[in-house]
Amino acid sequence: MYFYKKKVSCFFMKLTYQLLVLAFLTLSLESIAQFEVKIRGGDVTLCENESLVLSDSVVSGVPESYEWISSVATFNTAYLSSTAVNITQSGIIILKTKDASNTFLDTINVTVNSLPEIILIGLTPSQYCETASDIALNASPSGGTWTSEDPTALVNGNTFSPSNASIFDQNTKLFYNYTNPTTGCSNLDSMEVRVDPKPVLDPISDTTFCRKQGVMTQNISRLVTGQNYGMLGWAVFNPRVTLSDVAIGNITLNLQNNQPDTFTIVIAATELASCEPIDGYFKIIVNPIPDASITNSNPSGCNPVTSDFSIDITNSVESSTSTYNWTMGDAGSSTATTSTSSATYNEDGSASISVVLTSAVGCDTTLTSTVDVYPIPTAGFVPNPDNFTTTALPRFIFTSTSTVDPVLGASIVQYEWDFGDLNDDQDISNEENPPFFYPTDTNSYIVNLRVTTNHGCSDDFSYPVIVGPSISSSISHVIFPNPTSGSFRVTDYTPSMSLEVIDNKGTQIDKLEVSEDGQFTIEGRGHYIIRIFDSETGDSFCSKILVE
Repeated sequence: MYFYKKKVSCFFMKLTYQLLVLAFLTLSLESIAQFEVKIRGGDVTLCENESLVLSDSVVSGVPESYEWISSVATFNTAYLSSTAVNITQSGIIILKTKDASNTFLDTINVTVNSLPEIILIGLTPSQYCETASDIALNASPSGGTWTSEDPTALVNGNTFSPSNASIFDQNTKLFYNYTNPTTGCSNLDSMEVRVDPKPVLDPISDTTFCRKQGVMTQNISRLVTGQNYGMLGWAVFNPRVTLSDVAIGNITLNLQNNQPDTFTIVIAATELASCEPIDGYFKIIVNPIPDASITNSNPSGCNPVTSDFSIDITNSVESSTSTYNWTMGDAGSSTATTSTSSATYNEDGSASISVVLTSAVGCDTTLTSTVDVYPIPTAGFVPNPDNFTTTALPRFIFTSTSTVDPVLGASIVQYEWDFGDLNDDQDISNEENPPFFYPTDTNSYIVNLRVTTNHGCSDDFSYPVIVGPSISSSISHVIFPNPTSGSFRVTDYTPSMSLEVIDNKGTQIDKLEVSEDGQFTIEGRGHYIIRIFDSETGDSFCSKILVE
């Protein structure tokens, strides 16, 4: 019984102790549960050097102080909200909070992923001329994004193009950004590159000009200019060219006489920085002016003068491809456009002919010639007596009335008389005003005078003279008006009379009608001899008239 009672008593004592401990633990847990602070958000994963904004989440209680603790990060404040910075490796972050009598700790795990390691395949060299070819950009790992401080120099996303650059003479950066597709962490790296502007030569246009006749040297000025060069220069591989200093820009050409000439002038800009030297050229083309003359088939003559003209070219200008613009003076056709021409000139004096001869490349010259048109003299004379004498004194004195216009110094230098006596081969004279005795027989003679100028131009004049019987005539008439335009009247004209008219060439005019009162008409200007014969008395009468 005792044993049983004792054993029951121990059991109850042990149970009481356990109940007391449980009550104490329950009270302690209830006391601790009244103060609890957690880190908001829990465990996190970050990229290297990424900042983490931290804050608390109070579950219960009123904390009086905060302390952030970590071996892998630093904190900017000691308050409930803080930012963890300089997180370089994985670890834990502890938030320690206190109130008046309690301390509470909460931790989170921070996993730090490393930034991707970027390896740029550098540009070698790092300085390029604007004319350089495009360069592919490479980096490891691949799949990132390239950007540039000079956006125009980046083409197709991953190609550096010096020819598209817009920033010159200074370093610019190329950036490569890569994001790890697993961790989401990004990294950025860069390298520098420089683009030098290409040398530029300002273009010089080819020059074409015509060499003037007889000119064997030609000075021209052409200035070489450019940009982005070390030095400017020019050269020519032709001993017939002399170049002055570039700044002055003068060129002296020694020309050929007949042939076209082409001079090639090489211009150059020397290298600058990474750019190679460049060169160019321009041409100076010298074409000869036609070396030619006019061939004139008849440069002078007595009016009218007909002359044929042609062009004789003695240098390399091709006649078939040239053009011609003639001015023919006072000829009937004043212009022509062929290589040959012809004209007739009928005005006394010098006629001026010119032609503008233009080669196929536009070089022209003006050629000239003249045609001297000498005046024709006008022959004439007056016999004394005019123009009838008798066998008693068959002599005439002939006075020349010949004239010539003194154009081009023309003057009559030769007189050739033929007195018309067919039976006398000595009936000639070269005197200006000669006398002449005819035979004592009655007859009519045609006297001819030819006058010639110092230029060889001639004219003839013929006039009849009559040697009549040496008897007295009872016929006395008056022919009036004299001179007149062609209508005349003979006074005291009777039906027994007949009338003959002889022109100045000694030709009798047939079919002349004379009215009963002695009126008749002569057509044709000039001097005429009127002879009246009376059939009843045998008398005759001669007189001279003029039709104006």
